[in-house]
Amino acid sequence: MALPDAPDFEVDVHKAKEMIDSGEVRVVDVRSQFQAPAMPGAEYVPLEEILAQPATVIPTGKPVLFICNIGQTSGVATQMAKAMNVVDAYNMQGGMTAWAEAGYDTEDPPADH
Repeated sequence: MALPDAPDFEVDVHKAKEMIDSGEVRVVDVRSQFQAPAMPGAEYVPLEEILAQPATVIPTGKPVLFICNIGQTSGVATQMAKAMNVVDAYNMQGGMTAWAEAGYDTEDPPADH
């Protein structure tokens, strides 16, 4: 479910959870600094890499859900993916802060990121 007045690629944490649970998306965390916990099973591709070489680092083959701390950095990644004609790219509004507040599973960020 999109948020009111939000672009159609913006999804709230509950819709994101449905997408993840159904296995329909790859989750890509674009953070290089973690102010909020991490999502179990996420792939890590920093925004800097996405902006520098989008054609080689944006995952393909299945829809992509971009996440970050509060949904802003991942929004930039989503827009870059859309610009690269990745039609099934989504941004999780509120980021991992909202995800954790909703009570969904989290884990500590990986030490190497």
